[in-house]
Amino acid sequence: MRRLRWRRSRAAFCKRLGFAKSTANAWETGRRYPVIAIFLAAGRLRGIDVPSQLVAFCGGQLDWKGDDPFTTQGIARFLNAVRGKTPIVELAKRAGISRFSLARWLSGKTQPRLPEFLRTIDAASDRLLDFISLFVDPSEIAVIAETWAEQQRQRAVAYELPWSHAVMRMLELRTYAELPKHEAGWIATRLGIDVEMEAECVAVLAAAGNIRWTGQRWAPTRVLAIDTGRHPEAGRALRRFWAERGLEHIDASDSDDLCAHNLFTVSEQDLERLRDLFRQYFRNRSRRVAASEPAERLVVANLQLFAIDKA
Repeated sequence: MRRLRWRRSRAAFCKRLGFAKSTANAWETGRRYPVIAIFLAAGRLRGIDVPSQLVAFCGGQLDWKGDDPFTTQGIARFLNAVRGKTPIVELAKRAGISRFSLARWLSGKTQPRLPEFLRTIDAASDRLLDFISLFVDPSEIAVIAETWAEQQRQRAVAYELPWSHAVMRMLELRTYAELPKHEAGWIATRLGIDVEMEAECVAVLAAAGNIRWTGQRWAPTRVLAIDTGRHPEAGRALRRFWAERGLEHIDASDSDDLCAHNLFTVSEQDLERLRDLFRQYFRNRSRRVAASEPAERLVVANLQLFAIDKA
C-alpha cells in the first residue's frame, strides 16, 4: 500500500479513496488491512489499467460479463478465474483460510482483505509475485525482493538457454546425489546433449545463483516455477523448443513415450469444456509432481488442444 501511494501524501491518498488520513498509516504499518476493492482502487489511482492487468494475469481467460472489477462481484469473478476447478475445500486448506469465508468470497457475498486475498492468489496459482508485479515493483519491497530477483534470474536463464532448466532439474535426481562427486558429462549423456552444452548450462546457472557448489557436486538452490505469462514471445519460444524435443522422441524407433493424437468435431460449448479439462489436468499434474518423492526421472509433458479451422 505504501508503494501504491507513491508520491501522494497520506492525506491526499486517503481523500481520493474516501478515508481519513490516519487510515493510510494503519494500512502501511500493518495495524489494519484494506478490503481488496480498496487495494485495486489504489492501483487505479496509480494509473494502472486494473481490469486489463487482471485479465492478462488469467491468461485472457476472464470475462467480466458486465461486472465492475472493483466490486465484490467483480472480485469474485476474478478469484474464480484464478482458482479454475480447484475445489473450495482444497484451496482453503492450501491458503490457510476458512472454507466458509472462501465460499463467500467466491460467491460474491463478501470480499477478502488484502492478506487473505494474496494468500488465496498464492495457493491458487503459485504466482503471487507476478500478481504483485502488476501493481508495484517487487524489487522495491524488502521481504520479497530477493525471491523476485531469483525468479527473474531463473526466467532469464530458461529463456536464453532452454537446456539449462533441464540440467538444473537433473541435479535433483537421486542417481546424481548418489555419485561420489560431480562427473562432467554425466548429465550430458543422460539428456542427449554434448558436454560443452552441459558445461555452458552449469556455468550460466552458477553465475545466476540457481545452483551452488557443495564441495563434491552441484546442488540447486530454490527452484521456482518458470511462468512465461508476462513474456509471451519468450514463452512461445520455450514451448517450441520442448515441442521439438517431443518430435525427436516420436522419431526415435525405440521410444516408449505416451504419444497420441485425435482429430474430432465438437460444439463451441464442448470446446470450452475441453479447455477447462486441460487446465484441470495441468493443475492436478502440478500437485502430483510437487508431492512425488524420490526424484528418479526427468520428464517433459507436452500437451496441446487447438481448433484448426477458422471460425
